[in-house]
Formats: sequence, structure tokens, C-alpha cells
Amino acid sequence: MKPADLQKALAGIHRALLEGYLERRDVPAHQWYPQAHRITAHASAKCICKALDVMHVSAAVIFKAKGFLSFDGHQSLLARAEGLTVAP
Repeated sequence: MKPADLQKALAGIHRALLEGYLERRDVPAHQWYPQAHRITAHASAKCICKALDVMHVSAAVIFKAKGFLSFDGHQSLLARAEGLTVAP
């Protein structure tokens, strides 16, 4: 990714926060880590996920997300296994 593309993406996220399309929420560590541990322990052997993938899915589960957006195949499998509706 080029630096200009990154700046454009970050500006889009900032704009979405200001316009109310995104909401910043903190995940309490006392919920996040046990949830991530549970997800990791029950993940399929076929799902080779990185730690941040597990943390993102954990946050979505904790906040009872209505959907989950991911372009990563392994992360999508993990999210579906947790009952999340994944797009695209």
C-alpha cells in the first residue's frame, strides 16, 4: 500500500467516525482475553489465524455485532464459526 493510499483510508475512517457511521468502543480486557482464548481453543485445525484476527473476531462477539467485514479467508472462517454474518 502506498503512503497516499494509507492516508486516504485513514481520512475515510476519521470522516466515518465524525459522521456517526463508525463508533469507537473500548473492549474491556477482562472480557477480551477470555473470549479470544475460548475462540482459539475451539477453532478448527483448518483455521490458521493470526492473533489480531482472533482479537477482531472476539471484539465482534463481545459487542454482538450484526455483521463482520473481512477480506481475509482465515479470519472469515473464524468469524463464521462464531456465528457472525461475514461480508463480502
